[in-house]
Amino acid sequence: MEMKVEITHKDTIKPSSPTPLSQRDYKLSLIDQLTPGPYVPIVLFYDSTTKFCHDLLKKSLSKTLNYMYPLAGRIKDDFTIECNDKGVDFLEANVSNITLSNIVNDPKIGTLSQLLPCHPHARSKEPSDQVLLAVQVTKFPCGGISIGVCVWHLIADASTLVTLVKTWATMNQENGQESNVIGNGYIVNVTGIFPPRDLSNNPLLTMVPIPEELPFKISMKRFIFDNSKLAALIQSCPICPTRFEALGNEVGIAGCISWCKLPFDEADFGWGKPIWIANPMKFPCGFNLLDTVDGKGIEVWMGLPEEEMQLLEKNKDFLSYVSLSQHV
Repeated sequence: MEMKVEITHKDTIKPSSPTPLSQRDYKLSLIDQLTPGPYVPIVLFYDSTTKFCHDLLKKSLSKTLNYMYPLAGRIKDDFTIECNDKGVDFLEANVSNITLSNIVNDPKIGTLSQLLPCHPHARSKEPSDQVLLAVQVTKFPCGGISIGVCVWHLIADASTLVTLVKTWATMNQENGQESNVIGNGYIVNVTGIFPPRDLSNNPLLTMVPIPEELPFKISMKRFIFDNSKLAALIQSCPICPTRFEALGNEVGIAGCISWCKLPFDEADFGWGKPIWIANPMKFPCGFNLLDTVDGKGIEVWMGLPEEEMQLLEKNKDFLSYVSLSQHV
Protein backbone atom coordinates (compact mmCIF):
# COMPACT_ATOMS: atom_id res chain seq x y z
CA MET A 1 0.00 0.00 0.00
CA GLU A 2 1.33 3.40 -0.98
CA MET A 3 1.66 5.81 1.93
CA LYS A 4 -0.38 9.00 1.75
CA VAL A 5 1.27 12.02 3.37
CA GLU A 6 -0.62 15.29 3.78
CA ILE A 7 1.31 18.46 4.62
CA THR A 8 -1.02 20.31 6.98
CA HIS A 9 1.07 23.34 7.94
CA LYS A 10 4.39 25.04 7.19
CA ASP A 11 6.21 27.52 9.40
CA THR A 12 9.49 29.38 9.36
CA ILE A 13 11.34 29.03 12.66
CA LYS A 14 13.87 31.71 13.56
CA PRO A 15 16.32 31.94 16.48
CA SER A 16 14.52 33.18 19.59
CA SER A 17 17.25 35.82 20.04
CA PRO A 18 18.72 37.88 17.18
CA THR A 19 22.21 36.86 16.13
CA PRO A 20 24.67 39.62 17.17
CA LEU A 21 26.09 41.72 14.33
CA SER A 22 29.59 40.53 15.27
CA GLN A 23 28.53 36.96 14.33
CA ARG A 24 26.63 37.78 11.16
CA ASP A 25 29.26 36.36 8.77
CA TYR A 26 30.20 32.70 9.13
CA LYS A 27 33.33 32.08 7.05
CA LEU A 28 33.54 28.82 5.13
CA SER A 29 36.74 26.81 5.27
CA LEU A 30 38.27 25.06 2.27
CA ILE A 31 36.85 21.79 3.60
CA ASP A 32 33.37 23.35 3.60
CA GLN A 33 33.83 24.62 0.06
CA LEU A 34 34.82 21.17 -1.23
CA THR A 35 31.85 19.44 0.39
CA PRO A 36 29.21 18.20 -2.08
CA GLY A 37 25.98 20.13 -1.92
CA PRO A 38 23.15 17.72 -1.07
CA TYR A 39 21.38 17.78 2.22
CA VAL A 40 22.29 15.29 4.93
CA PRO A 41 18.94 13.59 5.73
CA ILE A 42 17.74 11.57 8.70
CA VAL A 43 14.40 10.27 9.94
CA LEU A 44 13.87 9.35 13.59
CA PHE A 45 10.88 7.20 14.52
CA TYR A 46 9.13 7.38 17.90
CA ASP A 47 6.48 5.04 19.29
CA SER A 48 3.04 6.28 20.31
CA THR A 49 3.26 9.28 22.61
CA THR A 50 0.81 11.52 24.44
CA LYS A 51 3.44 14.18 25.22
CA PHE A 52 3.90 15.30 21.62
CA CYS A 53 3.31 19.03 20.97
CA HIS A 54 4.06 20.94 17.76
CA ASP A 55 4.28 24.29 19.54
CA LEU A 56 6.85 23.02 22.04
CA LEU A 57 8.93 21.49 19.25
CA LYS A 58 8.94 24.84 17.46
CA LYS A 59 9.85 26.72 20.64
CA SER A 60 12.71 24.36 21.48
CA LEU A 61 13.99 24.43 17.90
CA SER A 62 13.97 28.23 17.99
CA LYS A 63 16.05 28.12 21.18
CA THR A 64 18.42 25.59 19.63
CA LEU A 65 19.06 27.93 16.69
CA ASN A 66 20.51 30.48 19.13
CA TYR A 67 23.46 28.09 19.49
CA MET A 68 23.60 26.88 15.88
CA TYR A 69 22.71 30.19 14.25
CA PRO A 70 24.41 29.62 10.84
CA LEU A 71 21.72 27.00 10.10
CA ALA A 72 19.12 29.80 10.16
CA GLY A 73 21.12 31.89 7.69
CA ARG A 74 21.59 31.89 3.93
CA ILE A 75 24.48 31.53 1.49
CA LYS A 76 26.03 34.94 0.84
CA ASP A 77 28.85 34.00 -1.53
CA ASP A 78 31.45 31.29 -2.14
CA PHE A 79 33.17 32.19 1.11
CA THR A 80 30.41 33.15 3.53
CA ILE A 81 27.15 32.15 5.17
CA GLU A 82 25.20 35.24 6.18
CA CYS A 83 23.72 34.57 9.62
CA ASN A 84 20.69 36.76 8.97
CA ASP A 85 18.13 34.74 10.98
CA LYS A 86 15.90 34.14 7.96
CA GLY A 87 15.00 30.85 9.59
CA VAL A 88 14.43 27.19 8.87
CA ASP A 89 11.45 25.34 7.41
CA PHE A 90 9.15 23.43 9.79
CA LEU A 91 6.52 21.21 8.15
CA GLU A 92 3.66 19.43 9.90
CA ALA A 93 2.26 16.33 8.21
CA ASN A 94 -0.19 13.48 8.76
CA VAL A 95 -0.28 9.91 7.46
CA SER A 96 -3.73 8.33 7.45
CA ASN A 97 -3.46 4.94 5.79
CA ILE A 98 -0.50 3.05 7.30
CA THR A 99 1.09 2.72 10.73
CA LEU A 100 4.60 3.52 11.82
CA SER A 101 5.35 -0.19 12.30
CA ASN A 102 4.51 -0.83 8.62
CA ILE A 103 7.39 1.45 7.65
CA VAL A 104 9.88 0.23 10.25
CA ASN A 105 9.29 -3.44 9.41
CA ASP A 106 9.44 -2.98 5.64
CA PRO A 107 11.24 0.28 4.75
CA LYS A 108 11.21 1.64 1.22
CA ILE A 109 13.33 4.56 0.06
CA GLY A 110 10.36 6.13 -1.71
CA THR A 111 8.27 5.94 1.46
CA LEU A 112 11.02 7.20 3.75
CA SER A 113 11.68 10.13 1.42
CA GLN A 114 8.11 11.34 1.95
CA LEU A 115 8.93 11.77 5.63
CA LEU A 116 11.62 14.34 4.77
CA PRO A 117 10.87 18.07 4.43
CA CYS A 118 12.59 18.19 1.03
CA HIS A 119 14.39 16.03 -1.50
CA PRO A 120 18.00 15.42 -0.37
CA HIS A 121 19.23 16.83 -3.70
CA ALA A 122 16.90 19.85 -3.77
CA ARG A 123 18.47 23.24 -4.43
CA SER A 124 17.19 26.72 -5.13
CA LYS A 125 17.86 28.58 -8.36
CA GLU A 126 19.60 31.29 -6.36
CA PRO A 127 22.12 30.22 -3.69
CA SER A 128 20.89 33.05 -1.45
CA ASP A 129 17.45 31.37 -1.32
CA GLN A 130 18.77 27.99 -0.19
CA VAL A 131 17.26 26.93 3.14
CA LEU A 132 20.05 25.35 5.16
CA LEU A 133 17.86 23.37 7.57
CA ALA A 134 14.39 21.91 7.20
CA VAL A 135 12.29 19.71 9.48
CA GLN A 136 9.14 17.63 8.98
CA VAL A 137 7.15 16.18 11.87
CA THR A 138 4.74 13.47 10.71
CA LYS A 139 1.95 11.94 12.81
CA PHE A 140 0.72 8.37 12.20
CA PRO A 141 -2.74 6.97 13.01
CA CYS A 142 -1.18 4.60 15.57
CA GLY A 143 -0.01 7.60 17.62
CA GLY A 144 3.63 7.34 16.59
CA ILE A 145 5.57 10.16 14.97
CA SER A 146 8.60 10.62 12.76
CA ILE A 147 10.95 13.59 12.72
CA GLY A 148 12.65 14.08 9.38
CA VAL A 149 15.59 16.49 9.18
CA CYS A 150 17.56 17.78 6.19
CA VAL A 151 20.65 19.90 6.85
CA TRP A 152 22.79 21.44 4.09
CA HIS A 153 25.99 19.44 3.76
CA LEU A 154 28.05 22.53 2.98
CA ILE A 155 28.09 23.55 6.65
CA ALA A 156 27.07 20.36 8.45
CA ASP A 157 28.04 16.70 8.49
CA ALA A 158 26.60 13.72 10.37
CA SER A 159 28.37 14.78 13.57
CA THR A 160 26.80 18.25 13.34
CA LEU A 161 23.44 16.60 12.73
CA VAL A 162 23.85 14.56 15.93
CA THR A 163 24.61 17.75 17.88
CA LEU A 164 21.61 19.50 16.39
CA VAL A 165 19.15 16.70 17.10
CA LYS A 166 20.42 16.01 20.63
CA THR A 167 20.46 19.71 21.57
CA TRP A 168 16.95 20.19 20.19
CA ALA A 169 15.76 17.10 22.10
CA THR A 170 17.28 18.39 25.35
CA MET A 171 15.66 21.78 24.84
CA ASN A 172 12.31 20.08 24.25
CA GLN A 173 12.62 18.04 27.44
CA GLU A 174 13.31 21.26 29.34
CA ASN A 175 10.25 22.98 27.81
CA GLY A 176 12.47 25.33 25.87
CA GLN A 177 14.66 26.21 28.83
CA GLU A 178 18.43 26.27 28.42
CA SER A 179 19.63 25.05 31.83
CA ASN A 180 21.19 21.82 30.53
CA VAL A 181 22.58 23.14 27.27
CA ILE A 182 26.24 24.05 27.00
CA GLY A 183 26.59 27.45 25.37
CA ASN A 184 29.99 27.21 23.71
CA GLY A 185 31.70 24.87 21.32
CA TYR A 186 28.84 24.70 18.82
CA ILE A 187 30.36 26.98 16.18
CA VAL A 188 34.03 26.36 15.34
CA ASN A 189 36.09 28.51 12.96
CA VAL A 190 38.76 26.47 11.18
CA THR A 191 39.52 28.96 8.40
CA GLY A 192 42.88 29.65 10.07
CA ILE A 193 43.87 26.04 9.36
CA PHE A 194 41.97 25.56 6.08
CA PRO A 195 41.56 29.04 4.55
CA PRO A 196 38.97 29.32 1.75
CA ARG A 197 40.01 29.62 -1.87
CA ASP A 198 38.53 30.89 -5.09
CA LEU A 199 37.05 27.72 -6.57
CA SER A 200 35.55 29.11 -9.74
CA ASN A 201 35.64 25.72 -11.43
CA ASN A 202 34.10 24.00 -8.41
CA PRO A 203 31.03 26.14 -7.60
CA LEU A 204 29.56 26.28 -4.13
CA LEU A 205 26.48 24.28 -4.97
CA THR A 206 28.20 21.46 -6.85
CA MET A 207 26.05 18.38 -6.48
CA VAL A 208 26.97 14.70 -6.38
CA PRO A 209 25.35 12.59 -9.13
CA ILE A 210 21.58 12.40 -8.73
CA PRO A 211 20.50 8.73 -8.95
CA GLU A 212 17.33 9.52 -10.89
CA GLU A 213 19.37 11.27 -13.61
CA LEU A 214 21.93 8.51 -14.18
CA PRO A 215 21.81 6.53 -17.47
CA PHE A 216 21.35 3.27 -15.53
CA LYS A 217 18.87 2.20 -12.88
CA ILE A 218 20.01 2.10 -9.26
CA SER A 219 18.81 -0.71 -7.02
CA MET A 220 18.69 0.01 -3.27
CA LYS A 221 18.76 -2.78 -0.73
CA ARG A 222 19.17 -3.03 3.02
CA PHE A 223 21.31 -5.89 4.35
CA ILE A 224 21.30 -6.56 8.09
CA PHE A 225 24.28 -8.21 9.75
CA ASP A 226 23.57 -9.23 13.36
CA ASN A 227 26.27 -9.60 15.99
CA SER A 228 26.86 -13.32 15.37
CA LYS A 229 27.16 -12.86 11.60
CA LEU A 230 29.62 -10.01 12.08
CA ALA A 231 31.71 -12.14 14.44
CA ALA A 232 31.79 -14.96 11.88
CA LEU A 233 32.77 -12.52 9.13
CA ILE A 234 35.63 -11.11 11.21
CA GLN A 235 36.89 -14.63 12.04
CA SER A 236 36.90 -15.52 8.34
CA CYS A 237 39.46 -12.78 7.60
CA PRO A 238 43.17 -13.73 7.72
CA ILE A 239 44.02 -10.51 9.58
CA CYS A 240 41.62 -9.59 12.37
CA PRO A 241 39.85 -6.44 11.11
CA THR A 242 37.32 -4.07 12.65
CA ARG A 243 33.63 -4.58 11.91
CA PHE A 244 33.84 -1.74 9.41
CA GLU A 245 36.87 -3.21 7.61
CA ALA A 246 35.35 -6.68 7.50
CA LEU A 247 32.16 -5.39 5.87
CA GLY A 248 34.12 -3.22 3.44
CA ASN A 249 36.20 -6.18 2.32
CA GLU A 250 33.14 -8.40 1.95
CA VAL A 251 31.04 -5.89 0.03
CA GLY A 252 33.94 -4.59 -2.04
CA ILE A 253 32.68 -1.05 -2.63
CA ALA A 254 34.89 1.97 -2.05
CA GLY A 255 32.20 4.62 -1.56
CA CYS A 256 31.17 4.20 2.07
CA ILE A 257 29.64 6.38 4.77
CA SER A 258 29.51 5.09 8.33
CA TRP A 259 27.11 6.45 10.93
CA CYS A 260 27.87 3.62 13.32
CA LYS A 261 28.32 4.68 16.96
CA LEU A 262 26.92 8.14 16.28
CA PRO A 263 24.49 8.68 19.19
CA PHE A 264 21.34 9.54 17.25
CA ASP A 265 19.54 7.03 19.47
CA GLU A 266 20.03 9.37 22.45
CA ALA A 267 17.69 11.99 20.97
CA ASP A 268 14.91 11.83 23.56
CA PHE A 269 12.48 14.73 23.13
CA GLY A 270 10.64 13.77 26.30
CA TRP A 271 8.72 10.79 25.01
CA GLY A 272 11.47 8.18 24.92
CA LYS A 273 14.34 7.33 22.60
CA PRO A 274 13.75 6.60 18.89
CA ILE A 275 12.74 3.05 18.06
CA TRP A 276 14.49 3.23 14.68
CA ILE A 277 16.63 5.64 12.64
CA ALA A 278 16.97 5.82 8.85
CA ASN A 279 19.08 7.77 6.39
CA PRO A 280 16.90 7.84 3.24
CA MET A 281 19.63 8.93 0.84
CA LYS A 282 19.77 6.99 -2.41
CA PHE A 283 23.38 6.17 -3.19
CA PRO A 284 24.43 5.90 -6.87
CA CYS A 285 27.22 3.40 -6.11
CA GLY A 286 28.13 2.94 -2.48
CA PHE A 287 26.73 2.13 0.91
CA ASN A 288 25.89 3.60 4.29
CA LEU A 289 26.40 1.82 7.62
CA LEU A 290 24.12 2.30 10.63
CA ASP A 291 23.83 0.47 13.91
CA THR A 292 20.96 -1.97 14.31
CA VAL A 293 18.34 -1.21 16.94
CA ASP A 294 20.12 -3.32 19.57
CA GLY A 295 23.42 -1.57 18.83
CA LYS A 296 25.24 -4.85 18.24
CA GLY A 297 24.74 -5.38 14.52
CA ILE A 298 25.02 -3.23 11.41
CA GLU A 299 22.48 -2.18 8.79
CA VAL A 300 24.06 -1.80 5.35
CA TRP A 301 22.08 0.43 2.99
CA MET A 302 23.53 -0.26 -0.43
CA GLY A 303 23.01 1.28 -3.86
CA LEU A 304 24.26 -0.50 -6.97
CA PRO A 305 23.44 -0.63 -10.68
CA GLU A 306 20.61 -3.11 -11.01
CA GLU A 307 22.71 -5.74 -12.79
CA GLU A 308 25.42 -5.64 -10.13
CA MET A 309 22.87 -5.95 -7.33
CA GLN A 310 21.47 -9.06 -9.00
CA LEU A 311 24.94 -10.59 -9.07
CA LEU A 312 25.51 -9.73 -5.40
CA GLU A 313 22.23 -11.36 -4.44
CA LYS A 314 23.43 -14.60 -6.04
CA ASN A 315 26.71 -14.57 -4.12
CA LYS A 316 26.23 -17.40 -1.61
CA ASP A 317 29.32 -16.48 0.39
CA PHE A 318 28.05 -12.93 0.90
CA LEU A 319 24.50 -14.01 1.70
CA SER A 320 25.73 -16.48 4.30
CA TYR A 321 26.66 -13.52 6.51
CA VAL A 322 23.40 -11.60 6.00
CA SER A 323 20.73 -11.87 8.68
CA LEU A 324 18.05 -10.10 6.65
CA SER A 325 17.88 -8.40 3.27
CA GLN A 326 15.15 -6.08 2.04
CA HIS A 327 14.61 -4.03 -1.05
CA VAL A 328 14.25 -0.42 0.04
